Amino acid sequence: ERDGLIAAESNNSGNGVYLANSTNNAITGLRASNNGGSGVFLDNGAADNILADVTASNSGGSNGGVYLYGAWDNTLTNLTVSGNSTYGLYLYAAPNNVIAGLTASNNTSMGVWIGLSANYNTLTGVTLSNNGSIGLYLGSSSNTTLADLASSNNNYGIYVSNSSNNTFTGLLKVGTNTTQDCYVVGGTSPGLD
Repeated sequence: ERDGLIAAESNNSGNGVYLANSTNNAITGLRASNNGGSGVFLDNGAADNILADVTASNSGGSNGGVYLYGAWDNTLTNLTVSGNSTYGLYLYAAPNNVIAGLTASNNTSMGVWIGLSANYNTLTGVTLSNNGSIGLYLGSSSNTTLADLASSNNNYGIYVSNSSNNTFTGLLKVGTNTTQDCYVVGGTSPGLD
């Protein structure tokens, strides 16, 4: 059985919701806005949690609206991240997570950042727009699956660096990005050859 938090509101100087070494929690209907840190932060050892219908906006911290660091086997559905000071969704050394239904827009740096051994993640139904730098960044991570992705009006639509064995499937709609729609450097079988 999961512990549950439903329809929580958050507006404070730190993180909106912070889970570390915590498992089997369910968070539904969270609106985390105007936090000094991240709207949602799943830290080392946060695993097997479910987050559904979450909005994280206008976070002021350096790690973005939703931040997973050393967190694995979590499922996030219907996630909206917008207007955050750096990233919308930030996965750092966070493997085996599933993100289904993500909208990331108007974040000052990147819509989604996946890097440094954030391997075997799956993202489906992703819309990225009007982010300051990159819609989706995938760096030094492998075996990521991305399905049904749209990225527009960013500087780079998709930027893949030193990442291997990734799969882009379904509808891939990338266009009207300022510098380049898809950019790939390094790695083997990066997925966007």
